[in-house]
Amino acid sequence: MGNPDGSTDDWHEQKILFGMALADIVIICPLSFVAIVLVLFNSLWGFLILGMLSFWYVWANTAFTVTSLRFENPDITFMWLIAFPFGILIGLLYLIWFILHFDMVF
Repeated sequence: MGNPDGSTDDWHEQKILFGMALADIVIICPLSFVAIVLVLFNSLWGFLILGMLSFWYVWANTAFTVTSLRFENPDITFMWLIAFPFGILIGLLYLIWFILHFDMVF
């Protein structure tokens, strides 16, 4: 299976990371779209779901970034930056926004 950094690996070697990637595709991405639609309809549930998903983005993307840097020695390309560290940034930005505007959300 190919990675954004150009390397390939076998899911048998990294079961936890591939499980997290599968959870991203099957659960987190669709739930993100649902939460964004709920936010557009001014639903409190949308803000709360996005808050929970932000923790996932920070945690999972930190794990992927550290693993990629430690074991794969990747070529830092634009696609690698979008695939791994950008998710951390998005998660942190939403959490900061949520904390700063906590009174407005509730």
